[in-house]
Amino acid sequence: MYERIGVQEILNGKLRQLAMFIMPGGRDRAYHADLRGKPNFLLRRFVEAGGTYLGICAGAYYGCKRVEFDRGFPLEVCEERELQFFSGTAVGPAYGKGTFDYESSKGVRMASIGTSEGIFYSHYNGGCTFEGDFSHIRILGRYLDLPNQPPAIIQLRVGDGTVILSGVHIEKHLSHFPENPSADEVKMEMKDRLARLGAIIR
Repeated sequence: MYERIGVQEILNGKLRQLAMFIMPGGRDRAYHADLRGKPNFLLRRFVEAGGTYLGICAGAYYGCKRVEFDRGFPLEVCEERELQFFSGTAVGPAYGKGTFDYESSKGVRMASIGTSEGIFYSHYNGGCTFEGDFSHIRILGRYLDLPNQPPAIIQLRVGDGTVILSGVHIEKHLSHFPENPSADEVKMEMKDRLARLGAIIR
């Protein structure tokens, strides 16, 4: 079972009823504007108490200590964030500065992701890679078609909880590309992808 929740639901204690909180793609700055302060505090406490945070694309940027997006280009965002699940930096777009556009699909591609179980292809549109200390981080997937194969999906423990940050849209099955799948299809695809990535969720 799943449902959409917003700031007010978070403030009203809805997180206590959830096992996983999914922060989707979109605009990281909008999340920062709406959630700074107490909502972010409650999100972090939810994870530390045993919950799971899954950040996809913008949600992955948002879960890092610092965002460096499109530095030196018109869409530049170089700011710190409050959740700071990953103490490093989310850097993007992973496939190069100036490659993303909010108003078009010019940055969309199929990313080749390498995992311990093999290779899969995933929808990509402006997502990040990660830079920082990986000594306590599990790298679940790497961008195979980028130099040095930087991390695409990482997992870490925060308190008693789990954080998974994905620069690619693991919830989108390529058979639906570029159509939008149903909510149930998204849920099943994401569950399958996480299982195949070897993600450990407690």
